[in-house]
Amino acid sequence: MDYEPTLDERQQVERYIAVCEQADDPDPFDLLSLIRIERQTGTRPGLLAATWCVEASMRTTMKDGGPVLGDWRGRVAMARGPFQLWPEHRRACGLSDADALELEPSARCYAARILSVTPRARQRCPRSVERTAEAAVANVAKYRWSCTVGSKHWQLAQEMEP
Repeated sequence: MDYEPTLDERQQVERYIAVCEQADDPDPFDLLSLIRIERQTGTRPGLLAATWCVEASMRTTMKDGGPVLGDWRGRVAMARGPFQLWPEHRRACGLSDADALELEPSARCYAARILSVTPRARQRCPRSVERTAEAAVANVAKYRWSCTVGSKHWQLAQEMEP
């Protein structure tokens, strides 16, 4: 990957950091990587950065240096990594628990999961396909394939638009 960002990419990185109020000193090259993954996968610009912001404050490790883990059930972390992928998402992407802790594989998995539910979202909500698909991936129990409600990730991605 060419790591030299374009002017547009630099501006996007700066905007994403500014909009993510809880950003915990993210590496700009991590955001550049997400911008390029969005472009490669056809994911809405800003959506991966917004998801990373909401789920992990743009961190790849916790403040104590440990892995980003969450949604504890007893002593077991169900959600792993920067995108807080649950076991069913990790399985669907073929990610090991260790791979899910890494930013790029985690982001690619999240984007792939959105694409995997897009046909169902298109059937249910033809006017809000990507928003519906992303909300279903984020938390289908909460958003219930709603055609009118977007996830927190989606709302923040809208704020990240130029």
